[in-house]
Amino acid sequence: MTTHAVQQTRVSSFDHRALLIWLLCWVILPNIGFCLLWMIGAPSRMTEIFVIGALGMLTRNQSYAVRCTILMSSILYSVLSFLSGLFNLPVWSLIGSVRYLTEMEPCGSAFYLIAGGLAAANLAVAIKALHYDARLKDDLSMLLALGGVVALTGVDQAIAFNNRGAYARAMAGEQVFDSGVRRSGFATKPSQGRHLMLVMVESMGLPLDRGFRDQLFARWRAKDVRHRYQVMMGTSPFAGSTTNAEMRALCDRWAGYEEVIDMTDRGCLPARLRAMGYTTSAYHSFDGGLFDRNRWYGHIGFDTTHFRDELYASGASACGGIFPGACDRDVPAIMARQLKTATKPQFLYWLTLNTHLPVPAEAALHTISCREGVPPVVQASVMICRQFMLWTELQQALADQLVAADFPDTDILIVGDHMPPYFLRAERQQFDDQQVPWILLRARHVRDQRTTGTGRVTVTRD
Repeated sequence: MTTHAVQQTRVSSFDHRALLIWLLCWVILPNIGFCLLWMIGAPSRMTEIFVIGALGMLTRNQSYAVRCTILMSSILYSVLSFLSGLFNLPVWSLIGSVRYLTEMEPCGSAFYLIAGGLAAANLAVAIKALHYDARLKDDLSMLLALGGVVALTGVDQAIAFNNRGAYARAMAGEQVFDSGVRRSGFATKPSQGRHLMLVMVESMGLPLDRGFRDQLFARWRAKDVRHRYQVMMGTSPFAGSTTNAEMRALCDRWAGYEEVIDMTDRGCLPARLRAMGYTTSAYHSFDGGLFDRNRWYGHIGFDTTHFRDELYASGASACGGIFPGACDRDVPAIMARQLKTATKPQFLYWLTLNTHLPVPAEAALHTISCREGVPPVVQASVMICRQFMLWTELQQALADQLVAADFPDTDILIVGDHMPPYFLRAERQQFDDQQVPWILLRARHVRDQRTTGTGRVTVTRD
């Protein structure tokens, strides 16, 4: 009789209403928006799901203010973590760039507007639901709550498994270093008096479709380019975000820019070339404070830097996008002027901007509509088409300068930084998730120096 009474008490103590409210606040609402993205592709959030659930369990008996603060902080971190996975950026780097939010123009992207509105509504519902009693007072409730968290983490991991190479790609510490600069042989033995130019193109990944790839790089196979330059093309591995790619190309290692924020590195390419008598200059179409480029560019050997305001002053027009700045198509002419008036060898580095995702439909960017004649895979995606048009326009503007009769002898290396971080899985799958392209244009009078790297290399000749 006593045992039966105890069992009855345990059963009656199970509060299914409190359990459902707890699951709503700490499992369903913080994650439902991300779960909906499973259909189109998203990075894994297994850790975030578990941490939010654990915090909900630990604070279940705390005051409303405490629970509300914890929930809001958890959701904010979860969003930042999601973006870091999407754009291959560490969370701390995103947080450090918050001061540039006022310069960003998210309204140019319908996705950002919709996602922001849904996130705000979701957070409002969660905060409202926290007012209700969700104290888990019995072992069964806590066990079921924990089961709900574990189940969701398992499902998330299983669905995200096939996307593991396309999001938050990080290079393993034991991975042998390689880069487009190494594989191409760029700047290994620069001839006296010959200029050097390194162009890093934002989000220019390696298309898997042959037609897409051939048309994207068609300008470098044109007769006027081949008349002036020997053209070599290949691929190299990538990891991380754009700043990781800059360290890969400029400092010859897998690293983050934080390594050189407060220290000088004389082993980086600009510093080595400066020691050989080159004047070294860096160009970028956005504000130099983003990711502290106005600090660490000097630490790795650049004599001068030319950011957005300087480019405007030099004649570049303004282009929009999530990061509004100088139009990439105007920068080659500015760099060409520097080379044509130089009295000593120059090394120019240019990090482009306008193809940063998402690319809006904008008249200044020339992205209002997708032009005819592009490959079918490009036409199938509005965002890929906008990037394709900007990539080809940029290459056309650069090629126009390089083939001009008065353009001085210069070797040019064009490299991609990482695969385009498209939001849709179908768009990401159009690009290699391990390799990025490089194109070397070596002045015709320069003796052919073949690479010794293991990357795929082709030589375009007359």
